[in-house]
Amino acid sequence: MRFNRQQLHKIAQENVNQRISGNRIVQAAYLFGSVLEERETWIGDVTDIDLVLIHEIQPPRSRETVPVNADLHLDIYHHTRDRYRQPRDLRAEPWWGPAVYGCKILHDPGHILHLAQASVRDQFNQPANILARAGSLVRAARVSWQRVNDGQPAAIDRVALVLQSAADAANAAASLNGPPLAERRLLAEFPARAEACGRPGLYVGLLGLLGGAAASADDLRRWLPGWRTAYRLAASNSELEAGLDPSREGYFAKAFDAWLGDGRPAETLWVLLQTWTAACAALPEEHPSRIPWRAAVEQLGFVGEKWPDRLAALESYLDQIEDLLDRWSVQLGE
Repeated sequence: MRFNRQQLHKIAQENVNQRISGNRIVQAAYLFGSVLEERETWIGDVTDIDLVLIHEIQPPRSRETVPVNADLHLDIYHHTRDRYRQPRDLRAEPWWGPAVYGCKILHDPGHILHLAQASVRDQFNQPANILARAGSLVRAARVSWQRVNDGQPAAIDRVALVLQSAADAANAAASLNGPPLAERRLLAEFPARAEACGRPGLYVGLLGLLGGAAASADDLRRWLPGWRTAYRLAASNSELEAGLDPSREGYFAKAFDAWLGDGRPAETLWVLLQTWTAACAALPEEHPSRIPWRAAVEQLGFVGEKWPDRLAALESYLDQIEDLLDRWSVQLGE
């Protein structure tokens, strides 16, 4: 069942109201993400509602998932108040700065969020702050690349680091023209962001880093049962963070079906590879459910004889992103 935007906001508000009723554990709360934007929030007839709850001290979990029905869940992040005490710093924070800038405040009796949002919005789009957010992401991408380049991580860690580095690098470019792109949006919306910053080839480069030329739609369909098995096994571990929660399986699986049905295998590849790698990383090293994943990443060039070329390509991609930011800095006089 699809809810309209107003109904999604109401569900979020009701959840917050239930949590604050009769206690002061939640000091503030806000809604952010695709449910606040004009674009379609449903992919494959499934979506989520992104919430942040602010506490005086950190709760046991920093993230949780609350299912509403089979096609909708709340993805809730728990922050401490300390994160918002210096709101000017959030202007340069690549993920939570944009979240606060555009959020809908649902609970804020102490005016924590109203003050933070007003400060974040002031000069948020100044060139120095845009470049600071983008620069933070490309530096994180370089750190991940360096960890792979300097050491000899296991294959599962190597793939995870390359994926993280590639995503951070792409989002550094994307941040020049808007907020960074979340996992289900990255491959879908990055072409327009790359075009907007004058580097349309960055999309092709990103797809190449993922091994896109080596994976057909039939390959992706063939990998789905292995993904599902690993995901379910990992999600059954209650100690994991909510990114692999059982209630999020359909959030990914139905999106895969929609993308493959619409002839968009690239979007499937990115999310499938990211979540499959995370799931396998949560399983014991010799677990048999890792075998299909290993075969897939070898086909994509993350292990085996193609690996040195993949690492060199990632370095080249980071160089391109850093050059882009340097050129923008010169053009903007920063």
